[in-house]
Amino acid sequence: HVEWAKGTTQVFPVTILITSEERAGIMMDITRLLLSMNVNTKYLNAKSNEDKVDITITFDVKNSEQLNSIIRNILKIDSVIDVVRENQSDR
Repeated sequence: HVEWAKGTTQVFPVTILITSEERAGIMMDITRLLLSMNVNTKYLNAKSNEDKVDITITFDVKNSEQLNSIIRNILKIDSVIDVVRENQSDR
């Protein structure tokens, strides 16, 4: 559970893990979506294993509503199976 500061313009780095079916253009679709949502991407990595790909992305968010909106929209992308927020204590 994360607490967000109210009434602040501060941004917070968040890392998510996306699991997707392997297909041409999946990375472009995800990065295009983030760009359209004015998301400042800090880190992006993709690792393919057979028919799936694990994509790790770190980006800045202003609040939990923005994060939830980003996750909901990524889940709408064709071939995306799951999106989870990486636990900060794992880093």
